[in-house]
Amino acid sequence: MSSSAGGTKTLRNDDIESEKAYLAVLYHRLDLLREQADERLRAILLEAGGTPQGRSQREATRSHWAEQLAQMNSVENGLCFGRLDFAADNPRYIGRIGLFAENRDQDPLLIDWRAPAARPFYLATAVSPEGVTRRRHLRTRGRELTGIDDEVLDLEAGAAGGREDVTGEAALLSALTANRSSTLSDEIGSRIPLLFPALPPGGVREGMEWTDTTQRKVVADAFPVTETSIITYKAADTREEGPTQQKAIGLESSGTYSRSGTRVQADQELQMTATGTVKEVHQLGLDGALVSAQGTDSGEMTISVPALGQTVPVTRASRYAISPAAPAGR
Repeated sequence: MSSSAGGTKTLRNDDIESEKAYLAVLYHRLDLLREQADERLRAILLEAGGTPQGRSQREATRSHWAEQLAQMNSVENGLCFGRLDFAADNPRYIGRIGLFAENRDQDPLLIDWRAPAARPFYLATAVSPEGVTRRRHLRTRGRELTGIDDEVLDLEAGAAGGREDVTGEAALLSALTANRSSTLSDEIGSRIPLLFPALPPGGVREGMEWTDTTQRKVVADAFPVTETSIITYKAADTREEGPTQQKAIGLESSGTYSRSGTRVQADQELQMTATGTVKEVHQLGLDGALVSAQGTDSGEMTISVPALGQTVPVTRASRYAISPAAPAGR
């Protein structure tokens, strides 16, 4: 959902006025801190003489306040570009630097986008919302709010807040097939085939071992990516599995993968790269059908924002299990 600062049917005027007021608070705080840094820098520059140790400390202090002042001058445009709403926490505003209130016991006024607390702004999805109910993108020109875009990740929270027109990935939780171009349905659809092992043309026999190298297009962590995987498989003994005690051969696998892709969020390009390892155990029926499976996926991922020249590192881990259903009537 989106709106210009003039308001539309899908965004209430009080939302816009509230964000304008908060931006004014942030810029007022920035101006105050910048004025304080400038005064302290000027005072240091007027000092002279002293012991070698005193001069060294004075130079370190001068360098500190000069860097602080330069940083605050550099974020005049695009100071704040996002907000996260949570079901059980106060909203967090995300920006190019962190800003604290005069009372440090209060929540931060603005969270640096590189801080761990800002990661859900880039990583939260309807499948894994990380407690986020809504992600809001703020578009500004100078100190003026020019537009707002909302992504509601929790439909129930959106409806409770009077947002019956919610859009985005959360809408798919009630109807996955309603929009086949969406991130959530694409991610689920592209990952399902990966739950099944790559078998050799002649089938599998006990004691067999082989390696499969595959490159494919998938959707991972809300990014359309190219994934290259190298997986080694080893067939174990045949045993009886599942409620029907079906004979199945165990297939253990382990390997590595690499992923890379891009997507656009709030008119900014995000780049993702990831590497990791997978371990899986499949039980295959003698006819080649999948009886059960379980696996883990762990690795390191980085999200880069080229326009800001920064990256956000992420450690991720997941697991899955597929179990056979009991026969009807049991």
